[in-house]
Amino acid sequence: MKEVADAHCCHPNTIRYRMAKIRQLLEPFSNDFVFYENLSSAVKLYLLHKEMEKTLLE
Repeated sequence: MKEVADAHCCHPNTIRYRMAKIRQLLEPFSNDFVFYENLSSAVKLYLLHKEMEKTLLE
């Protein structure tokens, strides 16, 4: 968490709090593994989409 917090210039507890809030909103009844797996997939898809848009614009 410290690396993420440093990258966003905030305290690690802030990152933990925000992640807990996101989890409550998106998947309140799933376990941690499922939540983080889905979050990881979403981030990877976002980055892939962003990269594809960049190459299309070139």
